[in-house]
Formats: sequence, C-alpha cells, structure tokens
Amino acid sequence: EEIVMVWPLGGSKDPGNFYWDYKYNYVSGTCTAMTGPGVFGRIFINGGTYGLLTITDQTGATGGGVIAQFTPSVTGQSFEFGVRCYQGLSIFASAATSYTVTYLR
Repeated sequence: EEIVMVWPLGGSKDPGNFYWDYKYNYVSGTCTAMTGPGVFGRIFINGGTYGLLTITDQTGATGGGVIAQFTPSVTGQSFEFGVRCYQGLSIFASAATSYTVTYLR
C-alpha cells in the first residue's frame, strides 16, 4: 500500500524537499511573519519582557481570526500549533518580546 502525503496548500510537493521558513523578531507591536496562505508551525520564546502575544490569521494589525493569545513566562518556551492560515500570519506583542516563528508556505 502506497502512503501519499497530502500537501496542505494544494497541488503536490515532494515531502523530502519541504522545509520550515522562520522569522526572528524582537518587537513590541505587530509583526507580519507570513503573507498569503500557509501553515503556522510553532513559536519559540527567545526572551524579552514577556508581553501578551496575540497570533492571528491576517497580514496586518486588525481583523482576521485569532489563533492564540497568551503571555509566555520564561525564555525557552516553545508552543506547537500546526495551524492552516488562509490570509497570513501576524503576531502582536504588548511588550518587547523576542520570539522565532516557523511556517510553511
């Protein structure tokens, strides 16, 4: 029996050749990590003042669906999501927080 990997973005893609893109940020305010459809993989907390993070399916500061909202408490925390985004991926930090996000597009 052949196992077929279904690519979440439509079309076909060789499963041996896909990789996660990433974006590092140290910001207070909104960061657009990805524009257009894709998959949000994880967010890793590098440090900072640990403000409230709001992660949304959008490419700007307003609108879109909220994926998650939380306040990290320590450096080194990693949060797995694996969520399909239709519009893009934006993260709003209420205080200066250093983080790295991974995504597929």
